Amino acid sequence: MTGPEEPLDYQRLFEGAPGLYLVLRPDPPRFTIVGASDAYLRATLTERNAVLGRGLFEVFPDNPDEPQATGVRNLRASLLRVLATHKPDTMAVQKYDLQRPEHEGGGFEERYWSPVNAPVLAASGELAWLLHRVEDVTDSVQMRLSGTDQQDRWAAELARANHRMAHQRDVLDRFFSLSLDLLCIAGSDGYFKRVNPAFGILGYTTDELLSTPFLDLVHPEDREATVAEVAKLAQGVPTLRFENRFRRKDGAYRWLSWTSAPDAAGTLYAVARDITDQKITAEAIQTLQRSLEVRAEELLRARDRAEQESSFKSRFLAGMSHELRTPLNAIIGFSELLEQEAFGPLNPRQRSYVENVLSAGRHLLAIINDVLDLSRIEAGRMELSREWTRLGVIVDAVLGVVRPLADKQGVTLTVTCPALPELYADPMRVKQVLFNVLSNAIKFNRPGGAVRLAATAEGSQLVVRVEDTGVGIRREDLPRLFREFERIESLLGPRPEGTGLGLSLSRRLVELHGGTITLESEPEVGTTVTVALPQFRRREASPGDPERNESLVLIVEDDPGAMALLASHLRSAGLSVAFAASSEEAVRLATELQPCAITLDIVMPGLDGWATLSRLRTDEATARIPVIVVSVADNAERGMLLGATDYITKPFTREALLGSLEGVGLPVRRVAGLRVLLAGAEGATMDRLEAELRGAGCTTVRAPELSPEALLEPAPCDLAIVDLCRDAARRAEELQRVADPARSHSIPILGVVDDETTQDSAWREDIERVSMGHTLSAEHLVRVVRRAADRGRSGAELWHAPTGLPSTLALVANIRSAIHRAERLGDSLGIVLLEVELPTRSEGRSWLAALRPRLRPGDSVGVYGDRALVFAAGAVRPEASVQLLRRFRGAVYEALGLQPRRASVVLWPADAARAEELLELGRLRLGEPL
Repeated sequence: MTGPEEPLDYQRLFEGAPGLYLVLRPDPPRFTIVGASDAYLRATLTERNAVLGRGLFEVFPDNPDEPQATGVRNLRASLLRVLATHKPDTMAVQKYDLQRPEHEGGGFEERYWSPVNAPVLAASGELAWLLHRVEDVTDSVQMRLSGTDQQDRWAAELARANHRMAHQRDVLDRFFSLSLDLLCIAGSDGYFKRVNPAFGILGYTTDELLSTPFLDLVHPEDREATVAEVAKLAQGVPTLRFENRFRRKDGAYRWLSWTSAPDAAGTLYAVARDITDQKITAEAIQTLQRSLEVRAEELLRARDRAEQESSFKSRFLAGMSHELRTPLNAIIGFSELLEQEAFGPLNPRQRSYVENVLSAGRHLLAIINDVLDLSRIEAGRMELSREWTRLGVIVDAVLGVVRPLADKQGVTLTVTCPALPELYADPMRVKQVLFNVLSNAIKFNRPGGAVRLAATAEGSQLVVRVEDTGVGIRREDLPRLFREFERIESLLGPRPEGTGLGLSLSRRLVELHGGTITLESEPEVGTTVTVALPQFRRREASPGDPERNESLVLIVEDDPGAMALLASHLRSAGLSVAFAASSEEAVRLATELQPCAITLDIVMPGLDGWATLSRLRTDEATARIPVIVVSVADNAERGMLLGATDYITKPFTREALLGSLEGVGLPVRRVAGLRVLLAGAEGATMDRLEAELRGAGCTTVRAPELSPEALLEPAPCDLAIVDLCRDAARRAEELQRVADPARSHSIPILGVVDDETTQDSAWREDIERVSMGHTLSAEHLVRVVRRAADRGRSGAELWHAPTGLPSTLALVANIRSAIHRAERLGDSLGIVLLEVELPTRSEGRSWLAALRPRLRPGDSVGVYGDRALVFAAGAVRPEASVQLLRRFRGAVYEALGLQPRRASVVLWPADAARAEELLELGRLRLGEPL
């Protein structure tokens, strides 16, 4: 009798199976062993408790005595394929030596195996286990290797070689089919032998392409060049890049770029890429570029017209002011006499009429003054007469004028102006601004309202706030407030009188001082106007300060040209100089010499100017020395935050430099050392001029007439003054004779005139005039002479007078600025040197005006030495050097009619890092082939 059947024990069945099996966990790269058949353990000389839970390759490593062993690598690759495909993988016979146990002597025993790896899937379809089965084929392999079956071994080797070749062919076919580029093989008969699917962009089937001579598909205009290229290929010369157009089946053409090579049998192997979209884009860019060039030329012409119109406007306003002021002077003067009853008493009606006439005249004069001031600012001719002054003094002067107006309007005026640091500004212009602001606050107020003025020092600014309790301004009207001739409708009723220029002119004047003016308003509540003016640091000695050299300025600069320019400006103003070319030297000399001021460049080798400025400010011995930054690096905000007294951007003018030094309290003599030629008749006028100029430190030379010899010998003078009050015709001839040498040597000419001379003199547009009326003061004369001399110096230093182009000094500064701009943008810079015949005297035309329409935005041009024109352009790639040279050479020929003798191109940063190095390298390369 048989008992009930026991349930199947699958583990025992697996372990007792006759095959050699392992069960592995799919956890690469470990592949943990979780089960093994007894037959496998016997065949591999292992025990179950010694292998379970360990990694497969930890238990069965490669034989270390055989560096070329591949058992582990091949088995791992097979297991990974099963993981990826979930399909069984049968491996070729593997040589996988077996490690003997230590009790059997250790070492490795040569073994050959035939493995199969299979997946075991869970019910969900996910991979659960890996089943590894092997068969020990060591005996048969060793028998074949021993020579008993040599022929089979060779056959196996041949089969493996064929298999490898088939695999390689399959890889190449896949690459051929999947490539996005057009791949083809063509015969010497002119037909394609094979094409890949990418040729489908032409719209033909493969059979159509293989049965058509490929030249029939080439655009007729490109066929001749294609035949020539095929002939070169037939001679064994490969094609690196060739472009032509192939016809699509719908009749359209596509641009293809070809690379091809022949084999020994003449078969052509070619790769093509569709570049049609690139061609279309390039043509669009060229079209856009041409339109931009046309637009740039139109803008330049428009700018020239605007400048000409602005000049006409300024001249018109100046003429009209003269014509209006003369009768206004009489109207106001005689009205004041009548008001004062100088010719007898007035009855009430007469007094009322006189007051109306006088008020209207003064109002008209104020309008004329405002319009002229605005035109001067727009033309860049408004000059501020800065001086150190107290803000309280200015406020008191303005209050004396506006208090009667406030009392008349019934407005209470309150002022809070404590003792504040001195302000370096033009007192007259600051008064003008505060008067405009206060008068508006009173004018647009209610009877019984209030106006409050409060002045405070806030950081690096002096701030004046004017608050009123007036009607306020609508939000939509705020943007119009600072526009010229805009008059906002009052919420009280009709608009008060005015031109609408007050706030606009005030904003311009405040901005000229480097300050800001803002306005906030709320209807029915009031308006607040805030004027902020920069507060310069004035050098003031304190008991603990070391004794300073009151006339020494330390120049911190590594560029010899800029160093010489700064020294020339400072010495001409009566100051002595010392030099430092590095941060360490600057701090040392500043400590030792205690200069009255320091000029500091930012871009220097080693520690830059920012580090130098920081060290000067943190060192107790130098912390109170004013530092004026003079650099191409345009970052004034950072300079001021680090403690700079002032910030000047290169290229700079002498006027800007000396004005900054005056701002820190240095005794600058602007005209000291000037050599001034006084030409004309002897008399009280010229004697007075000579006395005033000598008193200001000038050297004067007298000459009976203005001639080139007097102007230039024994050395060129800095300035010439000619008496135009007598013998006008003769003086006109003298001016014509000296025009060229004066322009070539940048020598300004001042004409001494009286009121009658100014009206119809033919030369009045060509020279600056100084009127010798009764009101001429020594200060005014020195100011006029200084302004003319500074303009002459700037011309000599920054402009090449014969051509009107920027000088070498200005050119270097411009290229430095371009390098800094390119660094910020991650761009490159191309510089072209063209050797031409530069004139030594003016040719009566401006080269800059002729070249400007042919330059692109961002291009710059200048003179280098005595024989080279230099052009600079941004974003230039090395491969575009030839095109850049052609463009600038063509511009010179078209604009000036000159054919450059030699040329060179240098690139930043590829060729050099500094502007001077680039220019010198370009000069050395002149004449080299590109």
